[in-house]
Order: sequence, then structure tokens, then C-alpha cells
Amino acid sequence: MNILLRELKANFVSLMIWTFSMGAIVFVALIEYEAYADNPQMVQLLEMFPPEMAAAFGLTSANLTTLPGFVAMFSFYYFLVLSMYGGLLGVNILSKEERDKTGEYLFTLPISRRKVVVFKMLAGMMNIVFISSVTMILTYLSSLRYNPEPEFVRYLLLLGGGIFFVQMIFFTFGILIASLISDYKKAGKIILGVIIGTWSLSSVISMVDSLDFMKYASPFKYFEASVLVDTMKYEGIYLILSFVLIVLSAIGSLYFYQKRDLYI
Repeated sequence: MNILLRELKANFVSLMIWTFSMGAIVFVALIEYEAYADNPQMVQLLEMFPPEMAAAFGLTSANLTTLPGFVAMFSFYYFLVLSMYGGLLGVNILSKEERDKTGEYLFTLPISRRKVVVFKMLAGMMNIVFISSVTMILTYLSSLRYNPEPEFVRYLLLLGGGIFFVQMIFFTFGILIASLISDYKKAGKIILGVIIGTWSLSSVISMVDSLDFMKYASPFKYFEASVLVDTMKYEGIYLILSFVLIVLSAIGSLYFYQKRDLYI
């Protein structure tokens, strides 16, 4: 329990910075929605976009003059920024002991490496729950001036859940990378490369119909906001795949960190 509290305290400042940054994105975006709200001229303007560009930004089906449709359009900021937070959190939460030279103290305590990793994972998951929840709450509060319908709340719950799962995928994968690589700078570059690479892949898949079979390779395709607007539910295959990726990364982290030499 002391390790859990220690990790929550150590990551508090970073969590607040990322949370305030997301709050600023939400605030600016919902102000911008005023130009779209019930504005048919904006729809005509967006129809002039090339189909490939519209697909890349999820504009193919969402009605941007409605709150759910507009949130779906700019939610790629949510997914991309919060995935970066989750991935970097996973790397830093494990590798900082070697980076800050605190591992010598931590690993002389009567507690196994496995328990240390488990507590670090729990602390990271709590941070991810917090920032995902606050982002959705701020989105709802910022939308009150537009009198959102009750269905909008359900949509935000689904969107927030999807963002949480994607964050957890990259968070546990970040921990897995940190359990394999002792160089925290290199591990950070790898997880950012994976996030940007899979996000770019999801955009390419949206633009090229023949690449649809590759959608399982990008977590950004699992809980697409524009799809949630239409279906208001998750696809079972993506939920299962998300759980599998999270569990496998977590188990791999516990196994490899137990075996790796620590530089303390």
C-alpha cells in the first residue's frame, strides 16, 4: 500500500499538467462548436472536403452540427493525447527507479519485484481512470450551454470507456517496454513511435477501403467515436482484443522485469 501511495504522489504533478492540458483542449473545442451548432452552411462547407481527408478525421458519417457528431470529430485529440500520456506513464512509472537512482532503496525492501510492478500498475490505472473521467466531465460541463440531450451523456460514457481501454493498452505496453529495456529514453521513444505509428495506420485504413483488414492492428480503430455515434455500443471483438492485449502486456511485464538486470 505504501508503494501505491508513493506512486500516486510521485505522478501527481504530471497528472495535473496533462489534465489541465486536456481541459484547455475541451474548452477551446466546445467554444468552436458554436460556429457549427445547427448550421446547415457548415455542413455544405464540410461536404467540399476530399473524401480521403474526411475519412482520416472521422468526418464520413458524423453530423458536425450536433454535439455528438462534433465531439466525435475532435475526439481524435482525446485519443492521441491521452494515449501518449498512458504510454509515457507506463514507461516512466517503471523505469524511473533506475533513472532517479531510487531502485537501490526500493528493491532492498522485503517485497518482491512482482508486487512492486503490480502496485505501480494499480497506481497508473487509477491515474488513467482519473484523467479519462475528468476529460469526459469537462466535455459535458462545457456542453451545457448548448442544452445537450440525455443521449449525449450515454455517448460520453461510451466514449470515455473507449478512451480508457486505448490508454490501458498503451500503458501496459509501455510498462512491457520498460521491463525489457533499461534505457528509459529509448523506451520512451519506442512507445511514442508505436502510438504515432498506430494512429497514422488508423488514418490510412480509414482512407483506403482495401486496408480494412488491418484495423485490428491499430487500437485507435477499436472504439472510433464516429462509429459510436451511430451504434451507441462497443463491438465485442474489440473489447475482447483490448482485454487480451492488456493482460498479455501486464503478464509479460511481470515476467521480464523479474528476470532483467537492474542498473541502480
